[in-house]
Amino acid sequence: MYGEAFITPIAASILEGGEGSVETTELNEIPVGMSALDSEAESMNKNMIVVGGPCANTVAADLAGNPATCWEGFEEGKAKLKLYDRNGKVALLVAGYSSKDTLGASYVLAQYDDESYASQLTGDEIEVIVTSLTDIDLTTPSPEPEP
Repeated sequence: MYGEAFITPIAASILEGGEGSVETTELNEIPVGMSALDSEAESMNKNMIVVGGPCANTVAADLAGNPATCWEGFEEGKAKLKLYDRNGKVALLVAGYSSKDTLGASYVLAQYDDESYASQLTGDEIEVIVTSLTDIDLTTPSPEPEP
């Protein structure tokens, strides 16, 4: 017995055709060596895109300053795209309160040139409001008050 699995964007659909035929969208392969587990990436001195929050990713925890509670700075329904200087290299954190929130931020990053996002993707940090995976908004977070 064999099974087939297909990974598609949310908006994709499978259309009936002849036996075994599937209509697809463009596939963007990630070359071998382009991705690494957080346990492998800690010692890397490269520009990085770090996916997952401090609760799930040790590099993200390091970027966030190893907070006492790993969800500190995150709210349900929100994610962030935030740039960090990491040993002279840039690390872009893509993280949310939940996996759904992180996925929403990943969608924004993957569609960075979409006109609904492009003009808002400026600065060092963007807050991603994830009402649902089809309803995503961006905002610039308010600066924290000084003590």
